[in-house]
Amino acid sequence: MNTFVLEANFVFGGGVKWAQVVIDKTHHKIIEVDFNCSHKANQIFNSNELLFPGMGDIHVHAREDVTGKFCYKEDFYSATLASINGGLTFIADMPNNQVSPTTKSLYQEKLALISRSNAKIPIYIYGAIGPGTSPFGNELLYKVYMSHSIGGISFSNYDQLEETLHRYVGHRVSFHCEDPSILDKHKNEQNFYAQRPPEAEVVAIKKAIDLIEKYNLKGTICHVSTKEGAELIMSAKRKKLNIMFEVTPQHLYFSKELIEKKGVDATLFRMNPPIRSRMDQEYLLQIFKDELVDFLATDHAPHTVEEKNRGVSGLTGLDTYGPFCTELLARGVSPETLLKSCSKNPALHVKMDNGGVIGVGGVANFTKLRLNDMTKIDKKYLKTKCQQSVWEGTVFPGQASALIF
Repeated sequence: MNTFVLEANFVFGGGVKWAQVVIDKTHHKIIEVDFNCSHKANQIFNSNELLFPGMGDIHVHAREDVTGKFCYKEDFYSATLASINGGLTFIADMPNNQVSPTTKSLYQEKLALISRSNAKIPIYIYGAIGPGTSPFGNELLYKVYMSHSIGGISFSNYDQLEETLHRYVGHRVSFHCEDPSILDKHKNEQNFYAQRPPEAEVVAIKKAIDLIEKYNLKGTICHVSTKEGAELIMSAKRKKLNIMFEVTPQHLYFSKELIEKKGVDATLFRMNPPIRSRMDQEYLLQIFKDELVDFLATDHAPHTVEEKNRGVSGLTGLDTYGPFCTELLARGVSPETLLKSCSKNPALHVKMDNGGVIGVGGVANFTKLRLNDMTKIDKKYLKTKCQQSVWEGTVFPGQASALIF
């Protein structure tokens, strides 16, 4: 048997423990966890390095589709290079492309693109929900945009949305929550934050919760940015609704006040939904510490520097996922909380067999976080094809890498 023995501080659901993990490299599986460390190790890590089950990002815009129109921003191959650089071992790609996967045949075409892309890690994909679409697979992930998006999958009002969603009873649906009527009402505001006010998210989350309950959906609310929105979701959870939610690194770290204090061009920080107030940021960070957030997801949305200077919305985040996790640890987030939001829940979300756990039969992918080894983000650090990030100049407390067997 082709085996490999790692000895390190591993992160388990019950805490951090020094152990050996024996890997069957042929079948890419863990075959033994030995807390007595009785084997001769092939590799021993330092005590300041934590090994997690492979982390995954469930919200990525890799940009590639059958048209190839936006591959200059990113493609499947370059997205996986950036992911590995950030310590990620799998990602899930969003469906708002020029040609969105709204049917089984279009979905399969996108899968075929991935298989030809030389992607270095697994890429899962979402099916797109648009006006008049129907589900084409029982166990697939679906994404709905409650306001404008590209690829003919936008909804202009809730009646149109509900007329479509009633066909998706019992399915897994992720929601981009911004109310289209509120966005339309504020579209001429000069300030970007005023164009996409907090109530646009809050009103849309309320509607999404209603739809999740009415149609028995397995719902996920994407990139929650407001305190009120998060409170609505947590209230729905207490009522036993089948609902989960993501928070992005940028909404946990940045605020309007911090961006103003840094004296940088706020245009570069544009994303949908926007960076919010310090009150929202601090609240989201606290509930993350309290293990109430289900997913840390980047909403990696690459654009060129020139496009960002023109005010195009979307921030990159794959390269900086793991380093940001060391920031969270430094701010008091427990390793077990990161395990849940970055490894276990993402693996369950994409239905990865035996993913997200360190145990016999588990997938032999790991994310290593090296603590107390400062990492400054600059262009040379980035593997994303678009070569830009709002994290440039940020110094994180540690480093990250993906270990794939």
